Amino acid sequence: MKDEGHIYLIGDFTFPKGGAPTERIKQLALGFIDNGKKVKIVSLALSNKKKSNGVLEIENHKIPYSSNLNNIFWHKHQLRNEGILNKIKWFILSYFGALKTYKLFRRNQAISDKDIFLFYGRSFIKLYPFYRLASKNGNKTIFDIVEHLSVFAGFGNKINP
Repeated sequence: MKDEGHIYLIGDFTFPKGGAPTERIKQLALGFIDNGKKVKIVSLALSNKKKSNGVLEIENHKIPYSSNLNNIFWHKHQLRNEGILNKIKWFILSYFGALKTYKLFRRNQAISDKDIFLFYGRSFIKLYPFYRLASKNGNKTIFDIVEHLSVFAGFGNKINP
C-alpha cells in the first residue's frame, strides 16, 4: 500500500476531553480514518492534564494526539483566566505553549509533501508556525475559522486565544 500521507488536525481545542470543538475534531478524525487516512491531532489549548501525548481509542480506532506542553506549569499554579494579572499570564502561557508544542511537533514529525494540515481555531497567530511549515513544504492546508473577528473583545482583542 502506498503512503498517502497524514492528516494533521491542529487547533485551539482541548483534547481528548472537551466541549463541542473537541467532539467536532473527533468526528472529523473518525471520518478521515473511516476513509483510510492516517490522522494525528495536535491541541494548542492550555490543559491542566499532566499527560500531553497519548492515543485516544474510540469506535475501534486509535487516534494519536499531543497537547499544549505548558500544561505542567498550568497545573502547578492553577492559573485561571480571571483578574488582570492571571489573564496576562494565561495569555502569555497560551501563546508560548503553542510555540513550544510546534517546536516539539517539528522535531518529532517527518512531514511529507502528501500530508494535509487542517487548522481549527480562533487565533491564526497560534497556528502560524504550523501554517508556515506546511506552506514551505507545499502541503495542502484547510482553515476552519470558528469565530468572526467582530466577536473578539476585551483583553487581547483580535489576537485573543
